[in-house]
Amino acid sequence: MMIYLAISIFLFVSLVYVAKYEVPKRTDGDGAEEFLVIVLLVSSLVFLAMSIAELRDVYFS
Repeated sequence: MMIYLAISIFLFVSLVYVAKYEVPKRTDGDGAEEFLVIVLLVSSLVFLAMSIAELRDVYFS
């Protein structure tokens, strides 16, 4: 249950790091860093939703 929340937090921290430090350094224009940011954002939101669903099942059932 809490593993989903931990994974979500880890992915969000990775997202912030990549967006703040890696994307501005790259100027080759291939879009790989922007794609990585989108993938990290989506996966972080998915794991957060899974965590919320698990918590809802535990506390409201």
